[in-house]
Amino acid sequence: MSGLTWCPFESRLAVNHVGSRVCHLPGNAWVAAQLENVRREQLAMRRRGATDLGCLWGGIARVAFSLLCAGIFYSLWLGAFILFAESGRSFVKVIGWLSAPVATATGFATGIVILEHLFRKSRTNFFHIFIWPLIGCAIGAAAVYWFGPMLIVFGMFAAGTASLALREVVLSIERDKN
Repeated sequence: MSGLTWCPFESRLAVNHVGSRVCHLPGNAWVAAQLENVRREQLAMRRRGATDLGCLWGGIARVAFSLLCAGIFYSLWLGAFILFAESGRSFVKVIGWLSAPVATATGFATGIVILEHLFRKSRTNFFHIFIWPLIGCAIGAAAVYWFGPMLIVFGMFAAGTASLALREVVLSIERDKN
């Protein structure tokens, strides 16, 4: 890797190659070296940008697939809730409404786990993923419940999707640091 250093023998900057003690380069060679460094940095930035774009599309695909899985899990929960809520017991309804964010968050997390197992070498623990949509679904359900219990699906899906998008951003930042 080369960097710029001040050359004490010349009144200009020179390229300092690692391990080289010579700082004097003829004028044209110095300019050529500077242009080569700029070209390498631009190429590296383009490669990082392409990688970031690939990560962006991968994150969007993971969130979209997890949204589909959440819809399937919510539909299964709704079918079970309708069957058990007909019994008329209030504690069954309370348990049913409290389990809606859990079932939906399980769907979100299952979608992420499936895609990570199919396309990534690293395996993330289910519960490390599950906590993100669970918090989002619980907040979404609590915020919308007071407008009508059947509307919690919209709050859960919006907040659950937002929480998974936030998770993808956090993971992308952590990957960039490493």
